[in-house]
Amino acid sequence: IDPTTGRIAEGRQWSRGLHQFIELKEDLPLSDAFQPMARITYQRFFPRYLQLGGTSATLREARSELLSLYGLAVVSVPLHRPSQRLTSATVIYPDADLKWAMVVRQVHHECARNRPVLIATESVADSETLSCHLDAANIPHVVLNARQDAEEAKIVAQAGKAGAVTVATNMAGRGTDIRIDANVAAHGGLHVISCQLNGTRRIERQLHGRCARQGKPGSVETILSLHEPLFRQQLPPQLYRWLLRTFTSRRAPLPTWVSKILPAIARQRHERMQRSIRSHLRRSDAQNRRLLGVGGRE
Repeated sequence: IDPTTGRIAEGRQWSRGLHQFIELKEDLPLSDAFQPMARITYQRFFPRYLQLGGTSATLREARSELLSLYGLAVVSVPLHRPSQRLTSATVIYPDADLKWAMVVRQVHHECARNRPVLIATESVADSETLSCHLDAANIPHVVLNARQDAEEAKIVAQAGKAGAVTVATNMAGRGTDIRIDANVAAHGGLHVISCQLNGTRRIERQLHGRCARQGKPGSVETILSLHEPLFRQQLPPQLYRWLLRTFTSRRAPLPTWVSKILPAIARQRHERMQRSIRSHLRRSDAQNRRLLGVGGRE
């Protein structure tokens, strides 16, 4: 499953025999290992175009890298209509059970107001875990993840109806236009609940953009736990252990200032690491071209 899009990555394989090892472990028929005939990096591929450009609603955070890698400047286009999106402060709970309980409580609150709710989860497992919690609370809902990708259009078409609850992975977080009814707009529009800590602000803003589109009303809130993968991976180990010792025994959310600063620290470290990887890849690619440049000038 592609972690960025939440969709099944058809035709992709793990390399160096790992894919076949997993197939063997799961007692599946062994597939043939792919043998790439050639490869090229994005940093080398895109500059080959004589005219290079593109559009996206979330390029602001990547403008310095686009300029340094491709010589492309980012130009902001004003909104067609003023945004009416309401964004609540991020709330972080000590453990996942408290997080899911709060999500269920918020879903019940918004459904009582006759608003549709879109809940974004990080993985198929998380979407199914939340679905169990909603079932226990007798809240009707539908799940959209890699298992239901064939029904995506049908599920999205119903997601903007009054009182509809949709639990989704990143499949519904990018480029999905959820149309809301007129009576829904009168009650505040689509409400988005993010239950995941995205590695970049770009992905987070793409998710937030599912609501309050084209000047319509909408709102978004983020509910997390201290056990989010990005916290474990990116927060300094001593800080993360201190947070667990200090807050795990509590049944209340972390202080507001902590909930504000922790995602920023984790994202900053993650984005710095990703930029470093891309920069290293570019230098490595240039070095390989010099060492293997036996075919003359390109």
